[in-house]
Amino acid sequence: MLFYCEPIDGLPAAIAKDASSGLPLLTEQEAIFKIILTYLSLPYSVAEYGCGKKTSLIIKQLIEMKIPGWAIQRGMILERDMSPDALDQVDMRLRPHALRAHNPLAQLGDLLDPQLRKMLSNVVANVHPTQKTIQVGAYALHHEKVIQFVLARSHVFTVLKFWDQVHQRVVERVIDPTLEPAGPFVIEALREKLDASESLLFTAYLLGHFRLRPEYLTRDQRTEVSKKLGSPSRLQDIDLQAHNQLIRSLTGAEPGSIGDPDTWSYVNNFHNEDEQYRNEKLQLTGSGDEFHLHIPALIEARENHHHAIGSIRTELDSLADKLQLAQILAGDAFWAEKELEALADCAITIVYFNSLQYLAEKIKNGEDLREHLRTVTANSPLRGIGVRQRRRIDKLGVLATRDDGHIDARALNVQFQKCALETIRQMNKVQLSVFIDKVGNIHGVRLNHTERNALSQKKLNIRNILRHSVNHCSHIDTVNDGGKFDGRLGVTGGIQTAELIADLEEYCDIKIADDDSMVRLAVTAFNNEEMTFTGEGVSMSGSAAVAGHARPESVHNMVNQDCERYGDKLIDCLTVFKMACEDGRINLAHELQGTGQDLINSCYNPTDFFTRHTFERHIEQGPVLDRAGVPIITVGTIMGIHQRDFFFDGLLAEQAALEMNCRLRELTQQTPFLNTRFTVGMIHPIGDSYCHANPGFALRCELEGEKNHAGATATADRRDPGVGIARLARIFHDWIVKNAGYFNELQSVIGDIDIQPGTNRNVIPGQAAVTLAIQAENFTPEFGEEILRILQAAAAGELTAQVSAGGEGITIGRIEPVSFVKNYAQVRLSLDMREANDSVMIKAQEAVDDIVRNLEESFAVKIRHEIKQHLQPSQLLDSGQVLLMERSYGGSHNPNEMEMMVDLTLGNLLAFTVMQDVLQRKDLTGVNLVNITENYMPAKWLSKMDRFVSGALHDTCNIAACVMQK
Repeated sequence: MLFYCEPIDGLPAAIAKDASSGLPLLTEQEAIFKIILTYLSLPYSVAEYGCGKKTSLIIKQLIEMKIPGWAIQRGMILERDMSPDALDQVDMRLRPHALRAHNPLAQLGDLLDPQLRKMLSNVVANVHPTQKTIQVGAYALHHEKVIQFVLARSHVFTVLKFWDQVHQRVVERVIDPTLEPAGPFVIEALREKLDASESLLFTAYLLGHFRLRPEYLTRDQRTEVSKKLGSPSRLQDIDLQAHNQLIRSLTGAEPGSIGDPDTWSYVNNFHNEDEQYRNEKLQLTGSGDEFHLHIPALIEARENHHHAIGSIRTELDSLADKLQLAQILAGDAFWAEKELEALADCAITIVYFNSLQYLAEKIKNGEDLREHLRTVTANSPLRGIGVRQRRRIDKLGVLATRDDGHIDARALNVQFQKCALETIRQMNKVQLSVFIDKVGNIHGVRLNHTERNALSQKKLNIRNILRHSVNHCSHIDTVNDGGKFDGRLGVTGGIQTAELIADLEEYCDIKIADDDSMVRLAVTAFNNEEMTFTGEGVSMSGSAAVAGHARPESVHNMVNQDCERYGDKLIDCLTVFKMACEDGRINLAHELQGTGQDLINSCYNPTDFFTRHTFERHIEQGPVLDRAGVPIITVGTIMGIHQRDFFFDGLLAEQAALEMNCRLRELTQQTPFLNTRFTVGMIHPIGDSYCHANPGFALRCELEGEKNHAGATATADRRDPGVGIARLARIFHDWIVKNAGYFNELQSVIGDIDIQPGTNRNVIPGQAAVTLAIQAENFTPEFGEEILRILQAAAAGELTAQVSAGGEGITIGRIEPVSFVKNYAQVRLSLDMREANDSVMIKAQEAVDDIVRNLEESFAVKIRHEIKQHLQPSQLLDSGQVLLMERSYGGSHNPNEMEMMVDLTLGNLLAFTVMQDVLQRKDLTGVNLVNITENYMPAKWLSKMDRFVSGALHDTCNIAACVMQK
């Protein structure tokens, strides 16, 4: 997060690269910078410490943007004098060559403010304000306008190579938001930015040694190096030992000191970590030096238009794979993020405190906060509110991450339990009283002291309080390999609103709620929204139980894919909660008692927390809002959903299942199904496979797309590799039918389907694979080459086009010969259908039935189905539930899902403004929360888009259905 720049409006859809070299185009440097600022949660405003760690995280983000690792380097700028006397001198005024930087923290506010120091002590762990500094663990944050790098006497940064199309050459740019928040800059500018004209500039290939670069020497440095080597150009040729001896002679560094290159790792020159980590980095250092054998050749070949560039790129890619570069860099980033946590929390709290003061001033002056929703620029002083929420989301994302790096907080699993504890902890911090109900929903309610005492003495029923509450709700469970924003946006947004109200009262002496108001703020994290557990005719069990649509006993009997029972896993989760209460990590407003079923019985009834006034913030269909230029819009209708599992039985079961996926895609091109969404999220084999070893010809076809939310992604925006492999299978089958007369005893096999992640009905797969095989007496290699050409042409041609252009938006993983094929005679296919119109949904079900009958006849298979879920469309305006869609990027149910900081801030400000309104009312009788919310939304948002039609199910659906019934 960049805490001190203007908000960014819009993100680029993709990064353009030079086709020959693979380097990003120079014209993309600003786009890359924007993405880094949006995706990375870093304490850029802390300049004194953590530069190497921040560089590790930036490098990982560049790798995730598909920028080749060999295009990225670490850079280091080092003080010119590293002699013992210079190292002993800590006063930068007495060191002529000291690196100096403007202190971003000094721009953020007064670090000596007693209220800020109080907040830091209350919010951030391991913070100890002293007379002139704020001690954060081992780090001391200073208030001075100019700071130095007293520990390392150096600064580490990221260097990225670009292809300059105008001048037809490779150029390098520094990416360092701490030193330059405006964007990338040339390496030579570092000396001016750090006020050190004779500092030394080094770069290192990833995992390589830092080397002095001749082209970045100053005139005096060139003269001195020439005296020692004869020519600066010889720096390229001397061995490592000679290079390091040269550096010691230039800087006066003693062997073994931080100025001695022999002690440097590929990460930086200064290590204050544990010895084991330092030794691991030192052992890896130098393995990346081999890039030096190839990258200059690549640059020369590209600049001189030489045909050898293709083979050089292949060698570079192979080297990166051999070094396990991506895995090592991911590990560095994971460690760096953990090490930076305290600094990030401190910097975030400082910028949040400034925003709180700004907001308090506006409220005291009686200003209309709607003005700050109308323009992005005017909103920037309040950015700390969005920054604060982003930090909450990031923490949940870390806790939801498995050891393999994938987010997986499916309901009631280990990662979910960690996220639930963190959610309760956050609720505790903002003075919410926390309750757990009998299906594991987490409810935080803002109560006054009298209400808390009355509840503890059982003189007051929580149900009576909740009748006039506004519940900020969503979920914290995820799909397998999901993202960190979906669901968590709504829960953490509610917590953030509660924090604003509490902090305005504690730090600014501003009370938002009227003393006579019966209205209360509540925050709920509903359980199992993503339907990890299914059955019992229950949809989204947490909100269904609160709405009274599902009894807790029914919810407890639901099961997940591993046949684990909801009730049993809930007991495990409650046991963890109980232990956390006992050791003081969390606080609940009621005691969890006993074990087993007694634990569940000690929880509240879900219906106690029902309110007809819900407020849910969500991400969905970001491209739609982005194209309209709208950051937030209300949802008017939620599509109905119909989910079925189909069971195919027969020798051609897998082929028939793939053909069904093709025909479902074709349905979306027919009236009246143009807006209907069909998704096949799972194709799973059942029973034993038949293995065909050494067929005459077999190809393994693997395609990649974009994993996304089935309801949140319009058909036109999909990149579904599951449909892609189905279309390849059809092309293959059509070739067989056309050429069957040429072969004797022809046998073809379409099988071994693999859909990833393949764990949820409501997730568009991100990867898919199928094996296509032929066995015939007179099948020749020439026929195989023909099939391979046809399939590769389709995969690299028509299937790469967008859906609207007749493709599927996919990319080829690989299409390669294999020596065997497996197929299954029984297959389960999951179908998720979404439609806003009831009559069209009925017609869609009838059309699917027609497809099934035709498949049974054409492929000699038997197909039966089971209905897993069916919900009618929800009209939210009539029921009064607020469901907000916020502009987002990277899809939904996807590791890349993201929301810009400015939009997070706008969402928080809108939520606060609505609560400011309702907390001044005596009660909520006759109130329609949608009308109140839209009244505060800028007219230009509402004029650009009609109320949104949401394709995704939300917990709001169950609440809305209950309201309409009542």
